[in-house]
Amino acid sequence: MDSSLFCRDARLVQCGSNKAAIAKTYAIALLYVNQELNAMAYKIFNHILNTVQDKLVSLTISKEWFNSWNKQSSSENAFSRKTKLSLQNVFWLIVSRIVQTLPVSLSSFFSQLNLPAPTKSAFSMKRKLIKSSLFEEVNKTLVKEFYSSDNRFTTWKGHVILACDGSRIALPNVAELGENFGYYHTYQGEVLYPCAKAAIFQDTLNGVTVLAKLEEKDTDERRTFEENFLEANNLAGGKTIMTIDRGYFSYLLMYLMIKDKQLFVMKARNTKWRSEFVSSGKKDDIIEVFPSRATAIYRNRQWNMTRDKKLTLRLVRFDHPDGSVDVLVTNIFDKHLATCNEVIDLYRMRWPAETAYGVYKNDMALELFSSFRKDGVLQDFYAAIIMYNLASIMAHDCKRLPKGKKINMSVAVGVIHILCPVFTGFLSGTVTRFRIRSDMEYLSHCLTEVRPGRSFERLRRKRKTSGKFYRHLNFSLSV
Repeated sequence: MDSSLFCRDARLVQCGSNKAAIAKTYAIALLYVNQELNAMAYKIFNHILNTVQDKLVSLTISKEWFNSWNKQSSSENAFSRKTKLSLQNVFWLIVSRIVQTLPVSLSSFFSQLNLPAPTKSAFSMKRKLIKSSLFEEVNKTLVKEFYSSDNRFTTWKGHVILACDGSRIALPNVAELGENFGYYHTYQGEVLYPCAKAAIFQDTLNGVTVLAKLEEKDTDERRTFEENFLEANNLAGGKTIMTIDRGYFSYLLMYLMIKDKQLFVMKARNTKWRSEFVSSGKKDDIIEVFPSRATAIYRNRQWNMTRDKKLTLRLVRFDHPDGSVDVLVTNIFDKHLATCNEVIDLYRMRWPAETAYGVYKNDMALELFSSFRKDGVLQDFYAAIIMYNLASIMAHDCKRLPKGKKINMSVAVGVIHILCPVFTGFLSGTVTRFRIRSDMEYLSHCLTEVRPGRSFERLRRKRKTSGKFYRHLNFSLSV
């Protein structure tokens, strides 16, 4: 066994290569694992991790999630034989985020497993066999298990708060990606770089990305929401409230959510009935809206079959400290469930969906993709979602935190990055449990303050085409 680093109480203990030191280290690890840690649950994260491992084993024997070597051969046995490039090893290597050059990443990952690093070409060939849908499926399994397992995740009056938000994702400057996802260009028509549109359904109280999509740059965010909000609701347990920004405002979207009994709070755009409500000076009101035939709602077949073509909505006035006024639209008519002020508080709860992109892009370097293929880019995207969710669940599983404090997500994703080789199952169960528990103990001390009411002005910047974060010039691609 090479010099393995175990983290305990935020101190690094290095075990030597001689047998006596190894035996002593394992004895300490076993003793530590068997102790009852009242400070943290641990069981939730361990259960979720076991669920992911079982899912990977079940997917290995299915042809649905793999490509073929070529048109004449099959990939049926590509991951069934014993090899260091097993599905588990390749999966967790991609989840750990390949942001360095590929040889360095391979050497770093496999050295922790006490295995020689495979070649770049061997890894690339194996990676091409895996469809990106496998990563998406694993994330859905992870999320579904989190909400269905016996754990006390945070809710608001029994409801999970989901917020949908979109963001532009810069891709490697490769023609294939530009053809598949589209190019970002200036208003003057200058084509800059390939770009995609990301959309996430974020559980803002538990920090879990319930559902995520990476689509073409010009994809309508409202269409993405319309096609996926029911699935997001089901993954989160079926009892949710959607908090939605004004960019998603649509009569069709409101009609679909009302029809499917999906509770929502949405910021209204400037309309005639909105202006009338603001002028009335009321704080709370219920109105009937009659959409015109020029709106997209009339392209919906079920709406056209409806006799009374009207939407019954509740409006809530939202006064800002600077004197400006916003209007929130909701279908929560029961004031015992949500008063006027509680509707405003619900909308404010969507802020973590915005900050989640900060973790993805800054702490996890989401835009440093390790592939120039479309399927490889999607693999990296869903792998980042899995890493983020594991970090959130680990933070959720730590001991009770002081009031006004929360786990530092930057440290949490770093811990998951370090633990990915441990998750492969190659190391013994005792060592695995020791590493996870000790790192969770360390993470429970990495706190940051909760700062409510934060807001930042959106800055429009032209992305630099050179520098540290320009993948095409500064990093070698893994595929």
